Amino acid sequence: LEKLLVGSQDHIIRQSDQINNYNTCIVIMAAIVGKGVRNLCNALCALPCRCCECICMTPRKLGSAICCSPLGPYITVTVIFNLPVLLIGCQLPFYEHKNSLKVTWMILMAIFSILHILAALYMIIRIRNASDEAMSDLSKSYSRTRYLLCHDIGIAVYILVCICYVIWLIMGCVWYEDNGYRIEEVDIMATCLAMGWFYIFLGPLSLCCSMCVTARFDRNNYSNSQTYNRW
Repeated sequence: LEKLLVGSQDHIIRQSDQINNYNTCIVIMAAIVGKGVRNLCNALCALPCRCCECICMTPRKLGSAICCSPLGPYITVTVIFNLPVLLIGCQLPFYEHKNSLKVTWMILMAIFSILHILAALYMIIRIRNASDEAMSDLSKSYSRTRYLLCHDIGIAVYILVCICYVIWLIMGCVWYEDNGYRIEEVDIMATCLAMGWFYIFLGPLSLCCSMCVTARFDRNNYSNSQTYNRW
Protein backbone atom coordinates (compact mmCIF):
# COMPACT_ATOMS: atom_id res chain seq x y z
CA LEU A 1 0.00 0.00 0.00
CA GLU A 2 2.85 2.36 0.89
CA LYS A 3 4.53 1.74 -2.48
CA LEU A 4 1.24 2.34 -4.25
CA LEU A 5 0.81 5.67 -2.47
CA VAL A 6 4.36 6.76 -3.29
CA GLY A 7 3.92 5.84 -6.98
CA SER A 8 0.65 7.76 -7.23
CA GLN A 9 2.26 10.81 -5.63
CA ASP A 10 5.13 10.67 -8.16
CA HIS A 11 2.64 10.37 -10.98
CA ILE A 12 0.69 13.35 -9.71
CA ILE A 13 3.90 15.38 -9.39
CA ARG A 14 4.95 14.53 -12.98
CA GLN A 15 1.51 15.49 -14.30
CA SER A 16 1.68 18.74 -12.34
CA ASP A 17 5.10 19.52 -13.84
CA GLN A 18 3.80 18.78 -17.33
CA ILE A 19 0.80 21.04 -16.76
CA ASN A 20 3.08 23.83 -15.47
CA ASN A 21 5.38 23.51 -18.50
CA TYR A 22 2.39 23.56 -20.81
CA ASN A 23 0.99 26.67 -19.09
CA THR A 24 4.42 28.34 -19.30
CA CYS A 25 4.61 27.67 -23.06
CA ILE A 26 1.12 29.10 -23.52
CA VAL A 27 2.04 32.23 -21.56
CA ILE A 28 5.24 32.70 -23.58
CA MET A 29 3.42 32.23 -26.90
CA ALA A 30 0.67 34.62 -25.81
CA ALA A 31 3.28 37.21 -24.86
CA ILE A 32 5.03 36.87 -28.23
CA VAL A 33 1.76 37.11 -30.17
CA GLY A 34 0.56 40.01 -28.05
CA LYS A 35 3.80 41.89 -28.57
CA GLY A 36 3.61 41.31 -32.33
CA VAL A 37 0.00 42.53 -32.45
CA ARG A 38 0.89 45.57 -30.37
CA ASN A 39 3.82 46.46 -32.65
CA LEU A 40 1.60 45.99 -35.70
CA CYS A 41 -1.09 48.25 -34.25
CA ASN A 42 1.50 50.88 -33.34
CA ALA A 43 2.95 50.77 -36.84
CA LEU A 44 -0.47 51.07 -38.47
CA CYS A 45 -1.44 53.95 -36.20
CA ALA A 46 1.85 55.75 -36.83
CA LEU A 47 1.74 55.22 -40.61
CA PRO A 48 -0.53 58.23 -41.40
CA CYS A 49 1.63 60.47 -39.22
CA ARG A 50 4.82 59.32 -40.90
CA CYS A 51 3.30 59.78 -44.36
CA CYS A 52 2.11 63.28 -43.42
CA GLU A 53 5.54 64.10 -41.99
CA CYS A 54 7.25 62.88 -45.15
CA ILE A 55 4.88 64.88 -47.36
CA CYS A 56 5.34 68.02 -45.29
CA MET A 57 9.09 67.72 -44.68
CA THR A 58 10.13 67.03 -48.26
CA PRO A 59 8.92 70.40 -49.69
CA ARG A 60 10.36 72.18 -46.68
CA LYS A 61 13.77 70.56 -47.12
CA LEU A 62 13.68 71.25 -50.84
CA GLY A 63 12.68 74.88 -50.26
CA SER A 64 15.41 75.27 -47.67
CA ALA A 65 17.94 73.78 -50.06
CA ILE A 66 16.89 76.18 -52.81
CA CYS A 67 16.81 79.29 -50.61
CA CYS A 68 20.10 78.48 -48.88
CA SER A 69 21.75 77.25 -52.04
CA PRO A 70 24.52 79.30 -53.66
CA LEU A 71 22.50 79.05 -56.89
CA GLY A 72 19.25 80.27 -55.33
CA PRO A 73 18.69 83.15 -57.82
CA TYR A 74 19.34 80.82 -60.74
CA ILE A 75 16.83 78.16 -59.68
CA THR A 76 14.28 80.88 -58.87
CA VAL A 77 14.54 82.39 -62.36
CA THR A 78 14.45 78.93 -63.91
CA VAL A 79 11.21 77.99 -62.15
CA ILE A 80 9.52 81.36 -62.77
CA PHE A 81 10.05 81.30 -66.54
CA ASN A 82 9.62 77.57 -67.17
CA LEU A 83 6.74 76.62 -64.93
CA PRO A 84 4.11 78.56 -66.96
CA VAL A 85 5.28 76.87 -70.16
CA LEU A 86 5.07 73.49 -68.45
CA LEU A 87 1.52 74.19 -67.25
CA ILE A 88 0.49 75.21 -70.77
CA GLY A 89 1.91 71.98 -72.15
CA CYS A 90 -0.01 69.96 -69.56
CA GLN A 91 -3.30 71.63 -70.57
CA LEU A 92 -2.95 71.06 -74.32
CA PRO A 93 -4.28 67.45 -74.39
CA PHE A 94 -7.63 68.64 -72.99
CA TYR A 95 -8.45 70.84 -76.02
CA GLU A 96 -9.19 70.18 -79.67
CA HIS A 97 -6.51 71.59 -81.96
CA LYS A 98 -6.50 72.74 -85.56
CA ASN A 99 -2.79 73.35 -86.06
CA SER A 100 -0.86 70.27 -84.97
CA LEU A 101 2.50 71.87 -85.82
CA LYS A 102 2.11 74.63 -83.25
CA VAL A 103 0.78 72.17 -80.67
CA THR A 104 3.84 69.97 -81.20
CA TRP A 105 6.04 73.01 -80.78
CA MET A 106 4.44 73.91 -77.44
CA ILE A 107 4.59 70.32 -76.18
CA LEU A 108 8.32 70.21 -76.89
CA MET A 109 8.66 73.57 -75.16
CA ALA A 110 7.08 72.00 -72.07
CA ILE A 111 9.60 69.14 -72.27
CA PHE A 112 12.44 71.66 -72.53
CA SER A 113 11.05 73.41 -69.45
CA ILE A 114 11.21 70.16 -67.49
CA LEU A 115 14.83 69.70 -68.56
CA HIS A 116 15.73 73.25 -67.49
CA ILE A 117 14.26 72.74 -64.02
CA LEU A 118 15.86 69.31 -63.61
CA ALA A 119 19.24 70.69 -64.68
CA ALA A 120 19.05 73.48 -62.09
CA LEU A 121 18.10 71.00 -59.36
CA TYR A 122 20.89 68.70 -60.49
CA MET A 123 23.45 71.47 -60.08
CA ILE A 124 22.15 72.37 -56.62
CA ILE A 125 22.21 68.75 -55.43
CA ARG A 126 25.71 68.14 -56.78
CA ILE A 127 27.08 71.35 -55.24
CA ARG A 128 25.57 70.69 -51.82
CA ASN A 129 26.55 67.02 -51.74
CA ALA A 130 29.56 66.93 -49.43
CA SER A 131 30.18 63.25 -50.22
CA ASP A 132 30.47 63.74 -54.00
CA GLU A 133 33.66 61.87 -54.91
CA ALA A 134 34.22 63.81 -58.13
CA MET A 135 34.46 67.07 -56.16
CA SER A 136 35.88 65.77 -52.89
CA ASP A 137 38.86 68.14 -53.13
CA LEU A 138 36.67 71.19 -53.83
CA SER A 139 35.36 72.82 -50.67
CA LYS A 140 33.79 76.03 -51.99
CA SER A 141 30.56 76.30 -53.95
CA TYR A 142 32.15 78.62 -56.54
CA SER A 143 34.83 76.06 -57.43
CA ARG A 144 32.22 73.29 -57.46
CA THR A 145 29.96 75.27 -59.80
CA ARG A 146 32.88 76.00 -62.10
CA TYR A 147 33.80 72.31 -62.13
CA LEU A 148 30.25 71.32 -63.10
CA LEU A 149 30.07 73.90 -65.88
CA CYS A 150 33.45 72.96 -67.35
CA HIS A 151 33.93 69.25 -66.66
CA ASP A 152 30.64 67.51 -65.82
CA ILE A 153 29.17 65.28 -68.54
CA GLY A 154 25.58 65.93 -67.46
CA ILE A 155 26.00 69.70 -67.80
CA ALA A 156 27.74 69.21 -71.16
CA VAL A 157 24.67 67.35 -72.41
CA TYR A 158 22.46 70.11 -70.98
CA ILE A 159 24.43 72.74 -72.91
CA LEU A 160 23.62 70.85 -76.11
CA VAL A 161 19.98 70.82 -74.99
CA CYS A 162 20.13 74.61 -74.58
CA ILE A 163 21.47 74.99 -78.13
CA CYS A 164 18.55 72.91 -79.42
CA TYR A 165 16.25 75.03 -77.25
CA VAL A 166 17.41 78.24 -78.95
CA ILE A 167 16.90 76.67 -82.38
CA TRP A 168 13.41 75.54 -81.33
CA LEU A 169 12.55 79.07 -80.17
CA ILE A 170 13.63 80.47 -83.53
CA MET A 171 11.45 77.91 -85.30
CA GLY A 172 8.57 78.95 -83.05
CA CYS A 173 9.00 82.55 -84.14
CA VAL A 174 8.87 81.40 -87.80
CA TRP A 175 5.70 79.34 -87.21
CA TYR A 176 3.99 81.96 -85.09
CA GLU A 177 2.55 83.96 -88.01
CA ASP A 178 0.07 86.70 -87.04
CA ASN A 179 -2.53 85.06 -84.84
CA GLY A 180 -0.28 82.69 -82.92
CA TYR A 181 -2.29 80.02 -81.19
CA ARG A 182 -5.20 80.97 -78.96
CA ILE A 183 -7.19 79.03 -76.39
CA GLU A 184 -10.08 80.91 -74.76
CA GLU A 185 -8.82 84.21 -76.21
CA VAL A 186 -5.36 83.72 -74.72
CA ASP A 187 -2.40 83.49 -77.09
CA ILE A 188 -0.56 80.64 -75.37
CA MET A 189 2.04 80.37 -78.11
CA ALA A 190 3.06 83.98 -77.58
CA THR A 191 3.29 83.28 -73.84
CA CYS A 192 5.63 80.35 -74.49
CA LEU A 193 7.77 82.44 -76.82
CA ALA A 194 7.99 85.30 -74.34
CA MET A 195 8.89 83.04 -71.43
CA GLY A 196 11.45 81.21 -73.56
CA TRP A 197 13.27 84.31 -74.79
CA PHE A 198 13.23 85.90 -71.34
CA TYR A 199 14.78 82.76 -69.91
CA ILE A 200 17.45 82.61 -72.61
CA PHE A 201 18.77 85.98 -71.39
CA LEU A 202 17.86 85.98 -67.69
CA GLY A 203 18.84 82.35 -67.02
CA PRO A 204 22.58 82.73 -67.80
CA LEU A 205 22.54 86.22 -66.23
CA SER A 206 21.12 84.87 -62.95
CA LEU A 207 23.68 82.04 -63.02
CA CYS A 208 26.53 84.53 -63.41
CA CYS A 209 25.13 86.70 -60.61
CA SER A 210 24.79 83.64 -58.38
CA MET A 211 28.41 82.68 -58.99
CA CYS A 212 29.61 86.22 -58.27
CA VAL A 213 27.66 86.41 -55.01
CA THR A 214 28.84 82.92 -54.07
CA ALA A 215 32.48 83.74 -54.71
CA ARG A 216 32.22 86.79 -52.46
CA PHE A 217 29.93 85.77 -49.61
CA ASP A 218 29.63 81.98 -49.39
CA ARG A 219 31.54 80.60 -46.39
CA ASN A 220 30.31 76.99 -46.49
CA ASN A 221 32.92 74.25 -46.52
CA TYR A 222 31.29 71.44 -48.49
CA SER A 223 34.10 68.99 -47.86
CA ASN A 224 33.83 69.22 -44.08
CA SER A 225 30.74 67.67 -42.48
CA GLN A 226 31.37 69.60 -39.25
CA THR A 227 30.85 72.98 -40.87
CA TYR A 228 28.13 71.96 -43.28
CA ASN A 229 24.82 70.21 -42.65
CA ARG A 230 23.81 67.84 -45.41
CA TRP A 231 20.18 67.61 -46.41
